[in-house]
Amino acid sequence: MKIDEIKFLYDYNDWADARILAACARVSPEQYAAPASYGRGGLRAIMVHILDNLWQTRQPMTQPSFTKTPFRHSPCCESAGG
Repeated sequence: MKIDEIKFLYDYNDWADARILAACARVSPEQYAAPASYGRGGLRAIMVHILDNLWQTRQPMTQPSFTKTPFRHSPCCESAGG
């Protein structure tokens, strides 16, 4: 996968998260907390899932061990053409 493709996916994810947050702002507390039979069980559960993923992704990046560890090149980030 190429760096520009990874950046595109992160940008898309940020865009999608912003749309979900905007939609959440328009529902009542009852709608937000209501259980559902789709997805993860309702809007609140989806939001907990999204926020947990954001936290899990970004938290390690703030740790001293992460910032002091040099980047190790990974073959998965190379283009097929080298």
